[in-house]
Amino acid sequence: MVATVTTTLDPTARLVEEKAAEKGKRVSIKRTLCSSAFEALLAGNPEEHDRLLSVYVENLAKEADVIVLAQVSMAKLAPRLAGRVAVPVLTSPNLAVDAVKRIIDTMP
Repeated sequence: MVATVTTTLDPTARLVEEKAAEKGKRVSIKRTLCSSAFEALLAGNPEEHDRLLSVYVENLAKEADVIVLAQVSMAKLAPRLAGRVAVPVLTSPNLAVDAVKRIIDTMP
């Protein structure tokens, strides 16, 4: 799991752990922080944010089964990263939309 601010990591990890437990599964989540990307964003350099985060995720993917981008601001990188890493890259907006679609599909 990757975030650029610490406040996102624990709530997102807890949510993933809760959902896994509901399915009778245990997951091991490595919470990681790419604070340099956030600093670049605060400095008004979104391109550097994206570059730093991409490099960080590419390295992290070498030791992970799945990458979860824990912040909405990171979601735009998922398509680019998916072509550069060998593991799935998940984002909260895409997961939320998928969940809404499943709910709508079950509605009368």
